[in-house]
Amino acid sequence: MKYVFTKHAKERMRLRKVSKDKVVDTIKNYESKALDDETENKIAFYKIWEKEQVLKVVTAQDRDKIRIITVHPISIKRLKNIKNLIEIK
Repeated sequence: MKYVFTKHAKERMRLRKVSKDKVVDTIKNYESKALDDETENKIAFYKIWEKEQVLKVVTAQDRDKIRIITVHPISIKRLKNIKNLIEIK
């Protein structure tokens, strides 16, 4: 599967000092995921990133590629309140 990073995602990664490898690792080895936007079939993947923080990676899948839309850390406490959580590994 090919990963394509949007301009917005690249900017967020640069600001937050997150590498492409870390983003791809979050998608492949996520700890939980949720529907981020039901109308556009966006999925958010979550993985523990730093102490008390989870890295959130929002994606949209096309036929042969996964588009990385945005990347940002959130607190672990906030993760527990997210609706539409699909699973927690």
